[in-house]
Amino acid sequence: LPALSESPRLPPGVAHRKVGEETLVLVCGRRHPIARQRKPSLATLRRHDWVLPPEGSYTRLAIEQTFLRAGLAPPRAAITSMNFHANLRLVADGTLLAVAPRAPALQMRKVLGLSLFPRDWGRSDPALTLVWREASLGNPALAALLDCF
Repeated sequence: LPALSESPRLPPGVAHRKVGEETLVLVCGRRHPIARQRKPSLATLRRHDWVLPPEGSYTRLAIEQTFLRAGLAPPRAAITSMNFHANLRLVADGTLLAVAPRAPALQMRKVLGLSLFPRDWGRSDPALTLVWREASLGNPALAALLDCF
């Protein structure tokens, strides 16, 4: 969710709870030209094809702002996909770059042959947030889920 200063509050009747945080990492296949670089520059990254989340998503905004702050145009999407699991599989072939949550990228690194690069995306790590309709609080499944956090 955006900080309250970035957008209006949630609509009436909608509740949320932060349940954790996740770091975003740059990901590519081990055969990608940047895979052996220690810390590829943004200018270098911009020259490659990307799998990007949809326009307007918070991850896409973080990526675009990182490039803009460096005086560079953001990378253009060769593929647009919100599913980071699919994105990890797409970059495994070695021709694309993506940004993914660190935990699943680490989990799939060996299986898919991925290289991961930590980067400062200029914002605090994204919060993992549950969002639900307050009217659904009577649902036993939602109650059980909320009890987990």
